[in-house]
Amino acid sequence: MRIFFVRHGQSENNALWARTQSHHGRVPDPELTETGKRQLAYTAQFLDYCLSGESGNACDPSCTSSESGVVYLFCSLMVRSIQSGLIISDRLNLPLVAYTDIHETGGIFSYNPDTEEYSGEVGSTPAALKNRYPDLVLPKDLDWDKGWWERPFEKSEDSNLRAARLVETLKERHMGSADTIILVSHGGFYNHFMWQVLGIARPEHTWFELFNGAITLVDIDEERSSVVYSNRYSFMPTEIVT
Repeated sequence: MRIFFVRHGQSENNALWARTQSHHGRVPDPELTETGKRQLAYTAQFLDYCLSGESGNACDPSCTSSESGVVYLFCSLMVRSIQSGLIISDRLNLPLVAYTDIHETGGIFSYNPDTEEYSGEVGSTPAALKNRYPDLVLPKDLDWDKGWWERPFEKSEDSNLRAARLVETLKERHMGSADTIILVSHGGFYNHFMWQVLGIARPEHTWFELFNGAITLVDIDEERSSVVYSNRYSFMPTEIVT
């Protein structure tokens, strides 16, 4: 199986940090900016060309597969991931399925820059998400009228357990197949995902960078995990890279 790990497009919080280098004014569940939407249009175009073998990507060996499998498209339940996933879904004509375990580290939270404290907030209810995004396929085990996130700020060790659970689940469902999984997720969680793929404990002072809308491609089979490329964003115009 192969996994395309896609970071969501630029969010309002990403843009705030780029402007101010501060968390003052951040929101718990931000929307995409206009730049973020443009980024994902290019990401979706690249994935379309890659999966179909069209255009110049037909000669890119990382884009082609000798076997045909099923393509799955997942997003987290955070707004910026849903909005990014819908852009890809529209381009690829694939259903967008929400996957609870691929949300950003920390969950839905607020941050007080004065006290440097993180506080868990309530996420959107499935009912509200379905009303706003009717094409989004939601997990059946969610309580329709309760926020999908109603917990304290998530600790790093819990993010790591989530990433381990994700990798194991994907292996159980798709190992040995030619399936393609597209995960529209987040930059912090990407690091936990990569540590699990590589089979290493969380290293000190190490960070895998993933720009907004960028893609990492991983091939996993019974013998090994191969990182084909990481943080690929060359398909975007340089003026919108963030």
